[in-house]
Amino acid sequence: MTLTRRALLQQASLALASVGLSQMGLSRLTRRYQNVLAAPTSRKLALLIGINQYADEVCGFSNSKGTLLQGSITDVELHRELLISRFGFLPSDIVTLVDKQATRNGIETALQSHLLDQAREHDVVVFHFSGLGSTVQFSSELESESGAFADENSAVYQTLVPFDGVLPSPEAPNLRDFLQATLASYLKALPTKNVISLLDIGYQSPGALLGNLRVRSRLEPLQNVLLKDASSLQRRRRKGKSIDLISRFPFLDRSFPGVLLTGANDQGIATETPWDGFSAGVLTYMLTQRLWNTTSETSIQISLAQTTSAIEQLVGPQYQTMVSSLSSSVKPTRPLSAYLESSPPALSADGSVLKHDEDKGSLELWLAGLAPTVLQYCSAASYLECFTFNPVTSPKGENATANLAETENREDSFILLQGRSHNGLKVTARPVPSANSSIAVDSIPVGSLIQEKIRAIPKDVKLIVALDRDLERIERVDATSSLSAISKVTSSVAGEQHADCLFGRINASDLPLSEKKSPSNVEAGNNARDKRDSDDAEASIQQMYGIFRPGRSLIDNTLSLSGEAIKTAIHHLEPQLQGLLALKLLQLTENQTGSRLGLEVSLETVTLKSSQQAQRLSQSIMVQATSRSGLTPEQSLALQWTGNSAMPSVEMGDYIQYRFNNYGDRPLYCLLINVDSKGSITALYPSGTPSSRARKAQSASSKVSSNKSLDERLLPDHAVTVVPRTDRAVPWSINSSPGLVTTYVIVSCKSFTKTINRLPQLKQSGGNARTMIPLPDPLAVVHSILQDLDDASQPMIERLALDVTSDRYNLDMACWATFTFTYKVTEQTSLLVQV
Repeated sequence: MTLTRRALLQQASLALASVGLSQMGLSRLTRRYQNVLAAPTSRKLALLIGINQYADEVCGFSNSKGTLLQGSITDVELHRELLISRFGFLPSDIVTLVDKQATRNGIETALQSHLLDQAREHDVVVFHFSGLGSTVQFSSELESESGAFADENSAVYQTLVPFDGVLPSPEAPNLRDFLQATLASYLKALPTKNVISLLDIGYQSPGALLGNLRVRSRLEPLQNVLLKDASSLQRRRRKGKSIDLISRFPFLDRSFPGVLLTGANDQGIATETPWDGFSAGVLTYMLTQRLWNTTSETSIQISLAQTTSAIEQLVGPQYQTMVSSLSSSVKPTRPLSAYLESSPPALSADGSVLKHDEDKGSLELWLAGLAPTVLQYCSAASYLECFTFNPVTSPKGENATANLAETENREDSFILLQGRSHNGLKVTARPVPSANSSIAVDSIPVGSLIQEKIRAIPKDVKLIVALDRDLERIERVDATSSLSAISKVTSSVAGEQHADCLFGRINASDLPLSEKKSPSNVEAGNNARDKRDSDDAEASIQQMYGIFRPGRSLIDNTLSLSGEAIKTAIHHLEPQLQGLLALKLLQLTENQTGSRLGLEVSLETVTLKSSQQAQRLSQSIMVQATSRSGLTPEQSLALQWTGNSAMPSVEMGDYIQYRFNNYGDRPLYCLLINVDSKGSITALYPSGTPSSRARKAQSASSKVSSNKSLDERLLPDHAVTVVPRTDRAVPWSINSSPGLVTTYVIVSCKSFTKTINRLPQLKQSGGNARTMIPLPDPLAVVHSILQDLDDASQPMIERLALDVTSDRYNLDMACWATFTFTYKVTEQTSLLVQV
């Protein structure tokens, strides 16, 4: 299967889905981003800037714990490796400025010499800035001189803080920041419209830390600042013609050319997060990770909800990353492909080869395409496949790509590597000798692309709980002691390392509306103690402990009782902590982009047409698909999107169903794990025959030994199946409270035997299941699921004679796929009358 690069990039910036942008608006924006990078051009130029080491007189407060930011330079590395390995940028065409190189003058000089003096029509230009952002309000002198501020609200402007952006003072009131509008003026002076600007900065700050995340903006905005900036207002010459690149008052026109991506949400807050061995901006890391893994089989809409869910799990719903385009030279209704043609094909990848170590017989890999938790826990022992060419840069890449996709024995077309250790985004790996010979590392070219083959998930993964810095010292001591007594739970101090969640205090006045409306655990505790009325109970609440997302957004149903001691609170919250650990393990199985199964899954809403429920109309609201099977469906499941938000939504009482298109050559089994808006975890193991006819002659029938085995195959090969079955059951009704619901759809080439043995009530006859079964011990169930996937993977592991250990679940990418479907449940706004 040959993939054009333009087709490959159709879903590129999926990690940028956010509340605040419409579905179609984000789709248009990200398509422009992808098409710009994929455009055939004589040259591609990039200027990447990252600043961690801000001085106190620049950031506005004393920072005694090292650098103010820790992820900006990583952002530069992430973007640079992506542009070189995935989009064919030449290293010599990428200029990077980090820390003390990124002074105001250094930035202006690079903009002039590297971009303005070199870019030509149709070239691609990428500008990236990671660091601090701020806002400025100019003094009345400027208002009276220019008459610019007729609108009072227009007097506040956004800035990029350079390395030497010293705060104005009464003695030196001039602005030292770099106006974002000034940057726009530089970029608009370029002769090309193929411009991408990525600003991973914020403009407002609730403090240096937001839970376990670092905030990328000054603590206080700048006010009453003078604009005396000769360097930005001078006339520059290019091609012998004098042109005004920067107007007298550049802030009057703040529109950007091409595509603008910003890390700030609608509150002006942008964050970076620590991972294992590195920190990175939320926007940059999620964007670059998705771009490594994009394929032609998926579209923008396929992963919008999945990506929004990933961001929310990290920072919370109120601090979602915002992506915006301040200007558009393309009418929304006009196809973007008419502007930019396709370029040579590229393959979905998880990373590339950085360098050789011939003395140790090892390779250093850059695996920025892996999910961060997979990189942290699995990369040191997993097996990886390595292309011996890079289809982006290899002149023979197109033919090689086509041949690879058509190869039956896929493992014969790759060099197999085994991870040995990892340090941040870099993994050390060694080639696995074949049956007849060993492989010299110098025979593997630098830049060769990497894909996962066997994922090794440790059985002893722990939940990491960060302790909020607002806790008193004695509270942190007690919390550390109590958490250490819980199996597979450990703690850290907020802001110092990666954490899965945050433990802290919250006041009654700060409770989310959902908790104020239904403070179930608080009311229950108070009623049990003193039988107060529910109205009096809420008034009596002063301060409670709770579990938060890393961005300090409260997780539902994790509040302690009012006035409860911290050790008692943690003891009562132990079930919730174990549930979070179960979900962490489940998330380690997510592999939509890496699975080798030929599978599409569609989440659909259903309208019943009659009181007998014999007829129903379905509409797809989310479709997900695998991309590395080397197979092509005869007819893909279509996304019939009619919504207007970044995440699909359904109303309470609506009906839903899942549609599976198994276009592979093996029957598959499916298990659904559901997490509702209150954190309750339930499961369903549907079974039954397909509800639609096979698209091809049913080859599976020759492989079936009995009618019973046929009945238990939920997803026969070359067939489309609906769950629940249309001929026997009505769809599932949404009975969750308003909020986000996430369903993990786990598909395996082997039955979930151990999981069913643990919960026999999951197995329901005839595919008529209409309700999910509550999991009394979610962690034990998830371990059973992992063991079932491990069992399904054993034939391939034995075939390749791989050295695996019993302390890990070793999962073959060709044997399973885990999809994540997240949608928003809202209050019912209309009454459906069935006729």
